Amino acid sequence: MQASGREVAAAFARLGLASDAGGVLYDASSDDRATSLAAEQLVHLLDGWKYASAAFNSYLTNSHGAATHFSYYSELRAVMSLFAGSGIRINQDDSYYLDAGGAHQNITGDTRTHSITWSIWQEWIKRQDAIELLTDHVRLISGVSLKDFAGSSNISGFALQHWGYDLLWISEDRVARNSASYVPKISAPLEHMTEPSADLIKRIWTLLLPTEHGVGFDTALINFLVGKTARLNFEADSSKNFEEHLDSIIEQASHRTGVESSVIKSLMLDSAPDTELFEKAAEKSSAVENVLCRSLFLLRMATLSVEKSMITGGQAATAVWMRRWLAAGGLYEYQDVDPRDLSEDYRVATEGFYSRVSSVPHCLWSQEAQNLSYTSRLARPDAFLAWAVAI
Repeated sequence: MQASGREVAAAFARLGLASDAGGVLYDASSDDRATSLAAEQLVHLLDGWKYASAAFNSYLTNSHGAATHFSYYSELRAVMSLFAGSGIRINQDDSYYLDAGGAHQNITGDTRTHSITWSIWQEWIKRQDAIELLTDHVRLISGVSLKDFAGSSNISGFALQHWGYDLLWISEDRVARNSASYVPKISAPLEHMTEPSADLIKRIWTLLLPTEHGVGFDTALINFLVGKTARLNFEADSSKNFEEHLDSIIEQASHRTGVESSVIKSLMLDSAPDTELFEKAAEKSSAVENVLCRSLFLLRMATLSVEKSMITGGQAATAVWMRRWLAAGGLYEYQDVDPRDLSEDYRVATEGFYSRVSSVPHCLWSQEAQNLSYTSRLARPDAFLAWAVAI
């Protein structure tokens, strides 16, 4: 499948132009397939974040089955958004792709949504645009991206740029979703939430918050992947210890970028980013925490893809429409607040979450110590879009 997302990115300049009050993103009566795909790339992403919010809310009320269900659909919509950005449309009745010339080519065979999505996924992760999305757009700071570490000769053949996608053990997540959605757990004992379970949400939020150079997610992902590579290099060559292998990779990145190795190492390690999200995403398990973490990885990648498309194609009208979308979802009052300023409210909620005034999850929803206020905010990861995309 020789699909191209070039026309899709260019079509972002045409989104939202029909919207005089924020209601219409794309005129569906048009036969402009590139603009239709651009609209679908954005809306799949937004819906994916909405599913993530439903998953967070379910998880925080100790409903693991519902959280698994919503996390799976969050994964699915994130992947469909990524595909749309590459010029590939997934729709049970009308699946197609745009070729390099912008012409549409029908996709034949088994086009059932779930089947075709995970079938194409195996090929999509090998595409150059998929690899570049991960290596070029996951940045430590401006001018230092994941590719600068992946280019190290010390990688020892380890395909770092592929591993970031291959970590996703998604083949069984659909099975887990089916079980969670349709099989009543009539003989299972009641599950009781533990403090580590509740703390996972806080740990995820520390990665979603903005930093001086971007968002914590990207720093933690680079830290995780580079650390994984250094560990594999150490296993292959024990003449140097782990720290020496790590320093060697950082030195290579410094040489490639011109940024002092001490600065790179400080940004990577001194902030002590929490990499548990990626550990859980990589585990071969479809437990609710694993599916939740995989969905967050995919949503971050899909968000980067939309941001890339908006920058390439033009974002003025699309940005206005997205601000109105955030307001329509109750995240802020349109025109009264710069959406980027919302991050401070979520930082306060993350730092304050939660006071143990009773057992979990009861205390999470208690009026005492502002727990209810903080929990309500952290159940809305869709707020991440307010500062993760230039709107």
